[in-house]
Amino acid sequence: MASVTQNPPGTDFIDASPSAPMAASAANAPLLLLDDLEMGSATVGGHPSSFANQARAAVAIAKQILDGKAFDRVPVVSTRNSNVFDWPALKRWGFRETTAGSVAADRQSTAWQAYKGYILSAIFCSSFRLSWLFLFSWNKSSEET
Repeated sequence: MASVTQNPPGTDFIDASPSAPMAASAANAPLLLLDDLEMGSATVGGHPSSFANQARAAVAIAKQILDGKAFDRVPVVSTRNSNVFDWPALKRWGFRETTAGSVAADRQSTAWQAYKGYILSAIFCSSFRLSWLFLFSWNKSSEET
C-alpha cells in the first residue's frame, strides 16, 4: 500500500515540510506557498490555502448533517484566504512592503511602533514640566523687578 509520500511504484519522496526550506535556500527567485503549513520555511508566502479555515468550514458542515439536515440541503461553502508573507524572506529578496490588506508574518516592529505610547508620554510630561519651570522662573523674575 502506498502512502502520501510515495509515488504509485512505491518510491518515497520528500514532502513539502523538509523540501520547502531546501528549495527556498537554493532558489534564484522567490518561492510562493500553496498552503499555510510551510509558512516560515524561507518561502516568501503568497495566497495560501488555510487548513484552519477549511477545518472550520468542514466542522460547520458536519454539525449541520449531524443535526439532521439533509445532505443535499447543506450549502456549498468556500473559505476565504488572505495574502500572507514571511517578512524575513521578503527582505531577503529586496521587498520593502506588502500589498494593502496583506499580513506580514515575523515582521519586527520599529522602535516607534513598539514604544509610541511611551515616547509620546515622555514628550508630554517633559513639555509639561518645562512649561511649569518656565512659568515659575518668569514669575520669580517679575517679582524681583
